[in-house]
Amino acid sequence: MLNIFNVKNHNGNRDTPSSPPPYKGGGVAAAGNSSPIRGGTTPHAKNFGVGVKGGVKTNFTKYQDPEKGMSGGQLKWSLWFSGRRVIFYRAALIFVAAAAIIIWLFSLWRWVFFIIEIPDARRVRAELARFDDYSIINQRIGFQPVQIFGAQFLASGKDKYDVAAEMFNPNTRSVVFFDYYFFYNNTSTPKQSAFLLPGQRRPLVALGLAGAAGEPVLHIENVKWKKISAHDVSDPKQYQDYRLNFAVTDFVFSPASESGADFPAVKFNLTNNGPYSYNAPKFLIGLTQNEELVSVFRADFASFAYGETKNMDIRLFVPNASAAGAIVYPLINIYDKEAYLR
Repeated sequence: MLNIFNVKNHNGNRDTPSSPPPYKGGGVAAAGNSSPIRGGTTPHAKNFGVGVKGGVKTNFTKYQDPEKGMSGGQLKWSLWFSGRRVIFYRAALIFVAAAAIIIWLFSLWRWVFFIIEIPDARRVRAELARFDDYSIINQRIGFQPVQIFGAQFLASGKDKYDVAAEMFNPNTRSVVFFDYYFFYNNTSTPKQSAFLLPGQRRPLVALGLAGAAGEPVLHIENVKWKKISAHDVSDPKQYQDYRLNFAVTDFVFSPASESGADFPAVKFNLTNNGPYSYNAPKFLIGLTQNEELVSVFRADFASFAYGETKNMDIRLFVPNASAAGAIVYPLINIYDKEAYLR
């Protein structure tokens, strides 16, 4: 506990207090006296909380209470806060009042704008209540469904048949990807994946069927579309015609009596007149008679370089088959970089 004695302090009767008992310890000198006091009364400190010990001034703020009560530093801050308590209270009131004023001004400002914008809000509600017909716009920017033409069976050998159906993609800037299969006589052909380039028309086929009973029906599933950006390709039709320039020349059909075999034969040359070489290209070859499709074949190559010519020799395993021409359908997605030979 800190004891501070001052001879000028008075009690309640304003009597001068008596001096404390003689100090029997050593080491404390009176202010302004460098020699220690060996006996007599304790000197009076002239400054509050400041004493002299061993010739060195001490401050009460550094005092440590042996009973672990309030230290000198805590006493100093307590006195400082108590003297400024009213200032802190007024500062808190000013802060709360300023915050309330700002919030009320902001609310008033929003209410003014709300009242001003009431006519505009009414017009917006009226516009939302009206429904516009976007069907014409959707036809232009959306995807038009693919068109399927009648499926038919084609004889491909003894008790063997192929089934084919033509399909057309009417979209001029979209590639369509899908899965398909044929259903006939309560039987489904294995599912296959295919695609059609923009504006492309070609047959979809299932080859080597064991029977041809019933009427085949083409089923399409998992249809996906991919838009061709105008920044990449300005004219998709011209782009495709330029790259898929394959020509059929020197077509010859030989009946069984002339081919030296039991079955008719077809020979022709297939030339890549385009400027690009292709990696593992696939082709669908259709033989026609009187502009009608009479037979279909698949032709797969490891590669097909630009300017290269492939000699095609096809046997028709139908004794009475006949063909006057051949149409080649490239199964090449020219919008895929992997299709090109590097």
